[in-house]
Order: sequence, then structure tokens, then C-alpha cells
Amino acid sequence: MFASANSLARRFTYPMIVSTRHWKGSVETSVGAFVVLNRDGWIVTTAHAFGLVAKAQADAPKVAGLSAGITALRADTSMSPAKLAREMARLEGGADPDWITNVSTWCGRDGVALRDVQVTPAADIALGRLDPMPADMLTAIPVLKHPTAGIEPGRSLCRLGFAFTKVKATFDEAVNGFRVQGEVPYFPLEGMFTRIVDAGMTPDRTIHVRFIETSSPGLRGQSGGPLFDVDGRIWGIQSRTQHLALGFNPEAEIAGKKTQVPQFINLGLAVHVGTVIEILDAAGIAYEVSPG
Repeated sequence: MFASANSLARRFTYPMIVSTRHWKGSVETSVGAFVVLNRDGWIVTTAHAFGLVAKAQADAPKVAGLSAGITALRADTSMSPAKLAREMARLEGGADPDWITNVSTWCGRDGVALRDVQVTPAADIALGRLDPMPADMLTAIPVLKHPTAGIEPGRSLCRLGFAFTKVKATFDEAVNGFRVQGEVPYFPLEGMFTRIVDAGMTPDRTIHVRFIETSSPGLRGQSGGPLFDVDGRIWGIQSRTQHLALGFNPEAEIAGKKTQVPQFINLGLAVHVGTVIEILDAAGIAYEVSPG
């Protein structure tokens, strides 16, 4: 049903991999998706994809201050080894192991940077511009579904992203950068359009925030990817999954003990195309929209 539309969506949907190194030395990765909108290189993805970048920016002054203190201690030749060890332990004891010391956002291709990022947290939408914009990263221009024509519940839709990835990053001190290896497979998942969820207005009262709810959950790695119909028209940008209680708790035996297990339904939420268009218009970014 969605084979042709999925093939089309793969021509403008790419993975976004955010890698972080922490003060404690661990390296972690998170995978999402983004849609290339036009030949100027503008993309749309989720705002929450940049949460780790924001944390790294907030951690930077603390990391720099502590690093400077450690460097100064090591440069003090008058200090005995025992005292140096004590002072180093005191300084490092004040560090948060989860401080982010390094962060990198990889956008589908080596050598491509993301510039001019604009974030609308209330709508979970972020815009950015690929620099440079490789011509072969947009072999089909995405078409946004007209926001006032026939957007009704009951339609079967499909989302595309990069679920079930096997990605691992390491940090190379020699080049002061990350090395990422692994598999990032495309993964489509269908669901019925169940409801429109109205989240009101952004704090500045300029954008009407709505979400399209689907009967299947969005999977980790699909955030930022498109929600599209059988013609490949984009109805929304996958944001998150909500877990709604079903109101019954069947009894189950777990580890030899009987217990009640609450039941939930997992539903996907994609940012409504109308909200996406409002954000694009406010930013002056070009896009294509269907006639109906």
C-alpha cells in the first residue's frame, strides 16, 4: 500500500545522529530523522533532537572552568605530588559526571554542517540549513499536504525513520572528534489517523500547535521523520509517542507473585502539517504544498 510512497519519502528523509561525550568518559548516541524541504538545504526535524546540544552549551562554562583549574594545578611546579593529588581530587569531586564535554550532530552525510537552527519548542519543531547542500540529498521535492483540504481521521498513514539502529560512537582524542559506526536502516510503520490533538498556541501567540494522532506508536529513531499518505504527501512530522491508560488491569504472575498489570495503548503524535507550514512561513522558508 505504501511501497511507492515509502520509496519517494526515502529520497528526502535522512538520519540525524547526535553524539555526546561526558565528563565521566562515556560516549553516547541518539538517532532521529529529518526531512530536506528544498534545494537551499533547509530541513525540518524535532526540537527535542537538539536537547543534548542545549545541555552541552549550558555545561560548557562549567567544563571550561574546571578544566582551567586542573591545568593550572598541573602547571604549579611548587606543589608536592601528594598535595597535587589532593587538590586534583577536590576539584574533580565537584564535577558532574554527566556534564557534556563534546557534542556532534551528523546530518546524513560526512562534511555537511547544520546552520541557522531555529527551534519552536512548544511545537517540537526545529528548522536548519545544510551547509553545503549536496544535490543528491534531494532527488525529489517533498510535498506538504494542504492543511485545510480533507485532513480527516480514518486515513491510513505511514511514518518513516530509523528505528532499531545499531550505532556506536567513539571519541578520537587525536582529531578531537567522534567516529560513528553502525547500521541506520530505514523503517516505515503504518497507522490510522485517529484524532487531531489541539495543544493551543505557542507562548508568543503566533503559532497554532496541533498534532495528528495515529493508532500506532512512533518508534525511537523515527522522531523528525515524515508522516505521509499513499501519494507521499506529508501530513506531519513525527514528534513522540503517548501512552494512554485503557482502564483495566489484568492479573499476571511475575516471579512467582500475582500482580495487577496496568494496560496502555501507545499512540503516535506527529506535528500537524498546518503547524509546520505556519512555522515555515514565519521563517520565510520555501516549500511545496499540494493543491488539495
